[in-house]
Amino acid sequence: MAAGGGTERRLTNNDAHDDWATFSPDGSEIAFESNREGRSEIFTMSATGAAQTRLTVTIREISTGVFTARASKRPIFSPDGSRILFQAPLDDDVGQLYTSDATVEGPQVPTRLTFNNLVEVDFLWAPDGTEVLYVAFAEGEDGRLFTLGLESARAVQILTQVASRPSWR
Repeated sequence: MAAGGGTERRLTNNDAHDDWATFSPDGSEIAFESNREGRSEIFTMSATGAAQTRLTVTIREISTGVFTARASKRPIFSPDGSRILFQAPLDDDVGQLYTSDATVEGPQVPTRLTFNNLVEVDFLWAPDGTEVLYVAFAEGEDGRLFTLGLESARAVQILTQVASRPSWR
């Protein structure tokens, strides 16, 4: 559908669960989560629905043991459109944050951003793309708000007892 309204048009056509669609900053690409290959992975496609390509891989498909997640979820493009941030639960159900290069076609091993025993949820890019803001929690605890500098790879807790939906405002 055009931004100003109009007729809806289906972009994917399969029996899978396609979810969490998000546009690239320039509106030319869409990243989305799909279980069309048996588990949730991140896919990209043009804004017209063409060129649907899987972006992520799981440990069951690579022998290096680098990426141990069971699924990939909730993609978000970086402000410049070059990377996609997403969450992936590890085999112990701890969801960590990863990025993949949005400019590379085909499956790739993503870069892991967080290394802890918390579940990262409700995450977003800083407007300049240099940091990620996210809520993380341990089972039975309130969420905590963190920033993660991508260059320093350092997470800093900035608030405790956060529910969800952080914002850079």
